[in-house]
Amino acid sequence: LVVGLPAVAEVSSIHLEDLAFGEKRARVHYEFEADGAVYRDTDKVLPAIAHRWRPGDRVQILYLPRDQYDSVIVG
Repeated sequence: LVVGLPAVAEVSSIHLEDLAFGEKRARVHYEFEADGAVYRDTDKVLPAIAHRWRPGDRVQILYLPRDQYDSVIVG
């Protein structure tokens, strides 16, 4: 069982991406600090969720230090 560690990330940008059949997803770019370093990552979320956020907003994430600080948005 792999469990991520909680952190708070700052949204840097949000871009809509086209999917099949006219669907869209929002790619959220963010950065967070962990273990004394700053990491940048992205995650895909539903546009209805991403619509609530703006650059500079803070979001909850989980990250995996053993997997090159890969992360996902959790909220």
